[in-house]
Amino acid sequence: GSAIRGRRMGLILMAFWAVSLPMTIWCYFEMGANTAVLAGAWTLLFFYRLLQRPSLARFIYCGAALGFGAYTYVPFRPWTPSVISLLLIWILMGSKEKLKGTWPWILAIGLWISWVFLFLYKNNFLQGSNPVVAMMTSPWFLGIVVLVLSAAFVKTWQVVRKSEVNQKLFGWATGAVVTAVLMAPLYLHPDYSLHTTENSIFHDNGKLSPGLVALKLLWNNIVFYFSAMFGTPTQDVSKYPLPGHSYFESFPVLAMLVGLAYFAAKFAWRKAVVIVMVLVGMTSFVLSNHAHTARVEATIAPLLLLGAWGLDSFWTLMKNGMKDNFWRGSVVLLVIALWVWDAQWNFALCRQWMWMFKSNDNVIGAQVD
Repeated sequence: GSAIRGRRMGLILMAFWAVSLPMTIWCYFEMGANTAVLAGAWTLLFFYRLLQRPSLARFIYCGAALGFGAYTYVPFRPWTPSVISLLLIWILMGSKEKLKGTWPWILAIGLWISWVFLFLYKNNFLQGSNPVVAMMTSPWFLGIVVLVLSAAFVKTWQVVRKSEVNQKLFGWATGAVVTAVLMAPLYLHPDYSLHTTENSIFHDNGKLSPGLVALKLLWNNIVFYFSAMFGTPTQDVSKYPLPGHSYFESFPVLAMLVGLAYFAAKFAWRKAVVIVMVLVGMTSFVLSNHAHTARVEATIAPLLLLGAWGLDSFWTLMKNGMKDNFWRGSVVLLVIALWVWDAQWNFALCRQWMWMFKSNDNVIGAQVD
């Protein structure tokens, strides 16, 4: 938050995390789903710090965050090619000048295509039985790709001082390579795609089978997502949220709506990234043949960021529109009172949830006693 609009937004975002009902519940539930939330928060932090002041070190930090995310819960996987693609779009379209030379273009296009292909192939959306895929994964073809990309990387490094956009591209390529190196042990594992294949609506017995049934399930999952997150779930959600309750508390949802309105009123690249990452985080949920609320964890970080951004923008608007300190202070107290009331109500709901679903430690402790 502080990397985007200042310390106030950072404090608001920290407060959202501190009193977040779903984060409290998932920690109590003793599931590794929260690791995807942590990876999303780190990635967004280094992403926005990178946009704030690009440097080779910050590209490496962002690449390392993506590499860490690969070892967290499965819903984070779509973040990796998405963030890499967003950074490349920012470099090519956000710079006043164009890339200097042919080799930087070869590096940009070749590395991006390689990442997209790698993601689709290793998650079994491109299958080795396809002749084209078989050719592209053969040793001789991969050798040529590595040689060309290595040559493009070296040539780009040699001309890195010719323009600022070349420097950014070299940093982007370095960060993408760092991510690939960190993810190599996972990508080399023979069962890496097993979980996604078993739970994908587009797979049947390990093979791609897109069709009308898959599209119908996709639409049902989209409706299920929004009903579970912000309303009353339309399907069984297993253990969380409790029946008749939504995933998020009322106050954060109101803040997200304010943030969404602010984004729509003043569109900007940095704001669009938040919405894009929410949609990217949804993919593991809506493309699953067994959708459950643990699969939404990749959307938590951008959604809370959206809420913090909305609350901070509301404060700025109120500060500029209200010159009288009394009325300004009154509005602030009302907002805080609403937040405290909502948090208190949700803490009671949290205790109710814990009473209904005891953790493994509590169950074992009761048996020992």
